[in-house]
Amino acid sequence: MVTELKRGKARKILIRVTSFLLFLILWWAVSILFNRPRIFPSPALVGEKLISIALGKSALGSSSYRHLGATFSRLFIAFALAFFIGSIMGILMGRIRRVYDFFDNLAWIFICIPAVVWSFILVVTFGTTDFTAIGVVMVLVAPKLALNVSEGTKSIPSDLIEMADSFRATLFQKVKDIYIPFLLPYFFSGARIGFSIGLKVIIVAELVGLNSGIGYMIDYWWAELFLAPILAWASFLIITGLLIEYGVFAVLERRSRIWIT
Repeated sequence: MVTELKRGKARKILIRVTSFLLFLILWWAVSILFNRPRIFPSPALVGEKLISIALGKSALGSSSYRHLGATFSRLFIAFALAFFIGSIMGILMGRIRRVYDFFDNLAWIFICIPAVVWSFILVVTFGTTDFTAIGVVMVLVAPKLALNVSEGTKSIPSDLIEMADSFRATLFQKVKDIYIPFLLPYFFSGARIGFSIGLKVIIVAELVGLNSGIGYMIDYWWAELFLAPILAWASFLIITGLLIEYGVFAVLERRSRIWIT
């Protein structure tokens, strides 16, 4: 049994590595075929730019770490606020029908407005400040989290809540033994969706009206019509997303299963 599990895991890793290598080979072939390095850069050229960024080099005489730090600090602050607000609103919407009816349409309106439109609205309203990027992420992520958590809250059996009330369970006991076990899958799925949205939205906000961050550097290199640095900067977003998924969400999800069982 253990041997079969190991073989299955090794097979899965091999498939993923093979697909990645095939992608690199196809990419390399396209760059050679068109032979236009600024428009169709090779993986080696993108890797070279990626190393330069990792060493702190960037255009305009500023350190790449300044822009990386600006983007990720905005992203994590915005995500934390959106997760907190969205979770609270989701629980209220799931338990109180009038609250759900009041916020349901508003949440969908916020979600349907594109990130670039929100960026312009907040730039005009608050100027080119960090709050613009943070606000754009919040107004798009928090409603989505709220709707997701509200569905999870609705799935909590009402008889469990009534039984807890009949036994005079404290709020802490109800949260620990009822709400958290039922809502954890919704929290994790919502957090994954919200963080992936935040990664993309923060760049749009920086493209529109800020003078620092990965989005600002992507806008600079787009004006120069040089794709390799754009892909290199974007690679840090991909790396961050993978690290958060496998190093944070996946680990917390495994530990939470042990905790609630």
